Amino acid sequence: MITDSSYQFEESALTPRLGLISGLAIAMFMLAFVFVLQPISGLSLRELLAQIGAVVPGALALEENLILLLGGLVHGLLGALFGLLYALCQQRVPVRGLIGVGLFYGFLLWVVGGLLIGSFLAETLRAMVRSWPWLLACLLYGLCLAACAIWAEQHRPVQAVVPKD
Repeated sequence: MITDSSYQFEESALTPRLGLISGLAIAMFMLAFVFVLQPISGLSLRELLAQIGAVVPGALALEENLILLLGGLVHGLLGALFGLLYALCQQRVPVRGLIGVGLFYGFLLWVVGGLLIGSFLAETLRAMVRSWPWLLACLLYGLCLAACAIWAEQHRPVQAVVPKD
């Protein structure tokens, strides 16, 4: 039974602050991953950031470098938001569970981004967020969030568990 478990299911795996920071850092790592995959995938990081930046109202009036910076900022903010959401929702579970949930979370972000939100975006950005390199980047995002949760679990102060009678 879950009440007899030694895991503290009522606690989150990550603090909201750590989820926010991890999400932001991992979002930037995602962009580096897309850049490394560019020769194989053909997905251009520069074009991706330009397309993300162009979503912001009034961004097309800016020069190209500012649009790229704006795209990186929007991507980072979304990463931080999704990291915070993960931290608020993911409870403490065994390592296998954290890895499974992290991969599922990344897949869910890809599905939501590509199918639901992607239908409101420009055709080129829609094609990018529905691509296999972006799927791999989203899976990596979820897996890295799970790794942060595992790290946080291993560095959590030990608390005595009192069995419930």
